[in-house]
Amino acid sequence: MLTFLDKMNDEKAQNLASNGIEGKHYKKVEGGIEPVKDPTLLESEVEGLNQILNFLPESKALTVVQTPVRKKQDQVQKENEKIVLANPAEPLISNVYTQKGPQTRQHHQRGPREVYRRPNRRGRLPGRHRSMEEERGDDYMKEINELYAKSKNK
Repeated sequence: MLTFLDKMNDEKAQNLASNGIEGKHYKKVEGGIEPVKDPTLLESEVEGLNQILNFLPESKALTVVQTPVRKKQDQVQKENEKIVLANPAEPLISNVYTQKGPQTRQHHQRGPREVYRRPNRRGRLPGRHRSMEEERGDDYMKEINELYAKSKNK
């Protein structure tokens, strides 16, 4: 396995996994490469292959010709690296999310309208609100906060 991963750091392997086959998926032009215009071909044969690359110590693959928009995108990303905050909960494993993730996502997709449009005459939300709140993630948030606190104490 390590031999395979090592080979994937080779320039040819990175080009193949990132861009596909020269002449079929891209052509070399001055300043980089130009992908073919057929998105179906790229999606079905190339897209996703780069997920096996680790780009260590650097990317050796050919890059797409830099348009003004791509240059601006790179500039904005570099500037934002100074202020970006990592999600500290990303590596935490939640049993609650494992069990209730699909229901929680489903409630979030429906949005708050189901909860907020049903107050009674006194302006209070019915008991159903509490169960929806729990399904929406109160127990998940509690668990993640506890896991995060434990990780900070290590």
